[in-house]
Amino acid sequence: MSSLVILMYHALWSDTQEHQRIASEDRAYALNAEVFEEQVACIAAHTYGQNIQISFDDGHASACKIALPVLQKYDLTASLFVTTDWLGKRDGYCGDEELEQLKEAGWSIGAHGHTHRFFTTLDENELAQELEQSQFRLKRYLGERPSLSFPGGRFGRREIEMAREYGFVSLYGSRPAYSDPARDIVLPRYALRDNTSMRSFKNILSAKPTSRIAHLAPYYFKSGLRKLLGDDFYHSVYRYLRS
Repeated sequence: MSSLVILMYHALWSDTQEHQRIASEDRAYALNAEVFEEQVACIAAHTYGQNIQISFDDGHASACKIALPVLQKYDLTASLFVTTDWLGKRDGYCGDEELEQLKEAGWSIGAHGHTHRFFTTLDENELAQELEQSQFRLKRYLGERPSLSFPGGRFGRREIEMAREYGFVSLYGSRPAYSDPARDIVLPRYALRDNTSMRSFKNILSAKPTSRIAHLAPYYFKSGLRKLLGDDFYHSVYRYLRS
């Protein structure tokens, strides 16, 4: 069986002003529009035999403004996981008009929590509110198999069980690995960063063992730090360093 490669994007930008409007802590995951199109062209011409899926987290408006026309050019679609409290409220993020446009274009719309707080830091009532509010806000977009991307890729058994209780069928994380939907309860994804070279990108698509090691080693190192420091403190340090 061919490996399923799920790519995870966040924001895109086409000029300096757009780049500066992206929060400093998020810019490491913000790609230039030309780089994104180069990657999409590579996906469209892909000959390695793997199935490729494209996803976007958070709900940045560039998914509609930049990604949609690029993907349409190559006859591709994507999934968008939306932080619902930002819908139509946070500058630079999608509103219902953009979601309707993406849905009409064949994109899959999923949830990414309500406030983007890490689920592992919440008590049971807070987690229930995150799931309930995000599901309610996206009710007309979710389709027959509601999907959820865990904010920050943080989850455990409790988070999986509660997501299931609230009707989310497909669950997505951020562990950089190749996916098997028949095996993986939470589907892993490869995060694309502003420093991801085309060579590295092609290695991800080709499922080379060296690519797995290169991505998994820093992932598990960071996971160990998060476990040691706690999710909230780890993220506060990350935000300080990125600012």
